[in-house]
Amino acid sequence: MKTRIVSRTAMFAALALGMIGTTVATAAPRCQSLAEIRAMQMRQFQIDLMVATLKCDGGGDFRTPYATFMRHVHPLMAGNARTLRAMFARRGQRPGALDHYLTRLSNQAQLASGQTADFCGAQAHLMTEAAALPTPRLPRLAADVVGIPFDSHACSARR
Repeated sequence: MKTRIVSRTAMFAALALGMIGTTVATAAPRCQSLAEIRAMQMRQFQIDLMVATLKCDGGGDFRTPYATFMRHVHPLMAGNARTLRAMFARRGQRPGALDHYLTRLSNQAQLASGQTADFCGAQAHLMTEAAALPTPRLPRLAADVVGIPFDSHACSARR
């Protein structure tokens, strides 16, 4: 009987350790490729400019440069959305994961805007620069401005 109790105890311990290992492996962040990081940077940059347009338009003309920026960046954003959807699918996340991520980005941008001195002044300069740049140079500007994207985990030290 005592042997049987030890066996059950060993079995439960092994099962518990297996479940913990599975939970830790599942909870570990899945890294993004360089292309996915770039897509995240571009999307975060676009959302930051959108939040600035909504928040600061009363103090200056943000809508015109934002509309110009969006006309330039529209083809990039279509590819960007495909890259991000594929990233979330690869990570095994539900179909609405991209929408959830974009909502979190918007909320983060709104919170950050309230903590930045002269937010509208800084964003006006950035908006003008983004609207004037040729489309191929926009991802580099986004990477420079955003740096490490919100909620990202690079696969290597190279970003």
